[in-house]
Amino acid sequence: MLDAVVLLVEDDPDTREMYATFLGSVGYRIVQAANGRAALDATRHSSPDIVVTDLAMPVMDGFCLTRELRARAATRSVPIIAVTGHHVPSTPQLAREAGCCCLFTKPFLPDSLLDAVRSMLDACPRSCAPGGDHEGCPVMASLQ
Repeated sequence: MLDAVVLLVEDDPDTREMYATFLGSVGYRIVQAANGRAALDATRHSSPDIVVTDLAMPVMDGFCLTRELRARAATRSVPIIAVTGHHVPSTPQLAREAGCCCLFTKPFLPDSLLDAVRSMLDACPRSCAPGGDHEGCPVMASLQ
Protein backbone atom coordinates (compact mmCIF):
# COMPACT_ATOMS: atom_id res chain seq x y z
CA MET A 1 0.00 0.00 0.00
CA LEU A 2 2.69 2.40 -1.07
CA ASP A 3 0.27 5.14 -2.04
CA ALA A 4 -0.99 5.26 1.55
CA VAL A 5 -1.32 8.60 3.31
CA VAL A 6 0.87 8.93 6.40
CA LEU A 7 -0.07 11.71 8.81
CA LEU A 8 3.25 12.63 10.39
CA VAL A 9 2.97 14.65 13.61
CA GLU A 10 6.22 15.95 15.11
CA ASP A 11 7.05 19.31 16.65
CA ASP A 12 10.76 19.23 15.81
CA PRO A 13 11.02 20.38 12.17
CA ASP A 14 14.29 18.56 11.48
CA THR A 15 12.99 15.26 12.83
CA ARG A 16 9.68 15.70 11.01
CA GLU A 17 11.49 16.39 7.72
CA MET A 18 13.78 13.37 8.21
CA TYR A 19 10.81 11.01 8.75
CA ALA A 20 8.88 12.61 5.88
CA THR A 21 11.79 12.29 3.47
CA PHE A 22 12.44 8.68 4.41
CA LEU A 23 8.81 7.54 4.26
CA GLY A 24 8.15 9.61 1.14
CA SER A 25 11.14 8.10 -0.63
CA VAL A 26 9.49 4.68 -0.64
CA GLY A 27 6.21 5.99 -2.04
CA TYR A 28 4.04 7.02 0.89
CA ARG A 29 2.17 10.31 0.62
CA ILE A 30 3.04 12.44 3.64
CA VAL A 31 0.85 14.99 5.39
CA GLN A 32 2.83 16.88 8.02
CA ALA A 33 1.69 18.58 11.21
CA ALA A 34 3.70 20.26 13.98
CA ASN A 35 1.30 19.39 16.84
CA GLY A 36 -1.87 17.50 17.63
CA ARG A 37 -4.20 20.40 16.92
CA ALA A 38 -2.71 20.90 13.45
CA ALA A 39 -2.98 17.14 12.87
CA LEU A 40 -6.69 17.17 13.70
CA ASP A 41 -7.16 20.06 11.30
CA ALA A 42 -5.29 18.08 8.62
CA THR A 43 -7.72 15.16 8.98
CA ARG A 44 -10.49 17.46 7.77
CA HIS A 45 -8.74 17.72 4.38
CA SER A 46 -6.99 14.38 4.12
CA SER A 47 -7.90 10.88 5.29
CA PRO A 48 -4.78 9.29 6.74
CA ASP A 49 -4.22 5.57 6.36
CA ILE A 50 -1.82 5.65 9.32
CA VAL A 51 -0.61 8.21 11.87
CA VAL A 52 2.92 8.55 13.22
CA THR A 53 2.93 10.94 16.16
CA ASP A 54 5.34 12.25 18.70
CA LEU A 55 3.90 12.12 22.21
CA ALA A 56 5.48 15.26 23.72
CA MET A 57 4.43 18.33 21.72
CA PRO A 58 3.13 21.83 22.45
CA VAL A 59 -0.49 22.89 21.83
CA MET A 60 -1.81 19.30 21.86
CA ASP A 61 0.34 16.29 22.71
CA GLY A 62 0.24 12.88 21.07
CA PHE A 63 -1.80 11.30 23.87
CA CYS A 64 -4.62 13.85 23.41
CA LEU A 65 -4.37 13.57 19.63
CA THR A 66 -4.69 9.80 19.80
CA ARG A 67 -7.74 9.97 22.08
CA GLU A 68 -9.36 12.52 19.74
CA LEU A 69 -8.67 10.36 16.67
CA ARG A 70 -10.12 7.31 18.43
CA ALA A 71 -13.25 9.28 19.37
CA ARG A 72 -13.97 10.24 15.74
CA ALA A 73 -15.73 7.74 13.50
CA ALA A 74 -13.62 8.67 10.46
CA THR A 75 -10.30 7.98 12.21
CA ARG A 76 -11.26 5.43 14.89
CA SER A 77 -9.62 2.47 13.13
CA VAL A 78 -6.57 4.26 11.72
CA PRO A 79 -3.37 2.67 13.07
CA ILE A 80 -1.34 5.05 15.26
CA ILE A 81 2.38 4.70 15.89
CA ALA A 82 3.73 6.77 18.76
CA VAL A 83 7.31 8.00 19.08
CA THR A 84 8.88 9.64 22.10
CA GLY A 85 12.18 10.93 23.36
CA HIS A 86 10.84 11.17 26.92
CA HIS A 87 10.41 7.53 27.82
CA VAL A 88 9.50 6.78 31.41
CA PRO A 89 8.26 3.39 32.70
CA SER A 90 4.59 4.37 32.40
CA THR A 91 4.85 5.62 28.80
CA PRO A 92 4.00 2.33 27.03
CA GLN A 93 0.89 1.76 29.12
CA LEU A 94 -0.27 5.37 28.76
CA ALA A 95 0.25 5.21 24.98
CA ARG A 96 -1.66 1.92 24.77
CA GLU A 97 -4.51 3.29 26.91
CA ALA A 98 -4.75 6.35 24.66
CA GLY A 99 -5.10 4.05 21.64
CA CYS A 100 -1.61 3.82 20.14
CA CYS A 101 -0.77 0.57 18.38
CA CYS A 102 2.96 0.65 19.07
CA LEU A 103 5.65 2.88 20.57
CA PHE A 104 9.17 3.79 19.50
CA THR A 105 11.66 5.46 21.80
CA LYS A 106 14.00 7.95 20.11
CA PRO A 107 16.53 7.51 18.75
CA PHE A 108 15.60 4.62 16.47
CA LEU A 109 16.55 3.60 12.96
CA PRO A 110 14.27 4.89 10.18
CA ASP A 111 14.09 1.33 8.83
CA SER A 112 12.38 0.29 12.07
CA LEU A 113 9.71 2.93 11.56
CA LEU A 114 9.26 1.89 7.93
CA ASP A 115 8.84 -1.75 8.99
CA ALA A 116 6.20 -0.75 11.55
CA VAL A 117 4.30 1.39 9.03
CA ARG A 118 4.29 -1.45 6.52
CA SER A 119 3.20 -3.99 9.14
CA MET A 120 0.38 -1.79 10.41
CA LEU A 121 -0.89 -1.05 6.91
CA ASP A 122 -0.79 -4.76 6.04
CA ALA A 123 -2.52 -5.71 9.31
CA CYS A 124 -5.30 -3.16 9.00
CA PRO A 125 -5.98 -2.33 5.35
CA ARG A 126 -8.04 0.68 4.32
CA SER A 127 -11.09 -1.58 3.89
CA CYS A 128 -11.01 -2.08 7.65
CA ALA A 129 -12.88 1.14 8.32
CA PRO A 130 -15.49 2.17 10.87
CA GLY A 131 -18.63 0.20 10.21
CA GLY A 132 -16.68 -2.40 8.21
CA ASP A 133 -15.77 -5.99 8.97
CA HIS A 134 -12.89 -5.91 11.45
CA GLU A 135 -12.60 -9.66 11.97
CA GLY A 136 -8.97 -10.66 12.22
CA CYS A 137 -7.67 -7.09 12.35
CA PRO A 138 -5.07 -6.88 15.14
CA VAL A 139 -5.25 -3.09 15.24
CA MET A 140 -8.98 -3.03 15.91
CA ALA A 141 -8.70 -5.98 18.29
CA SER A 142 -6.20 -4.03 20.36
CA LEU A 143 -8.68 -1.17 20.69
CA GLN A 144 -11.63 -3.24 21.90
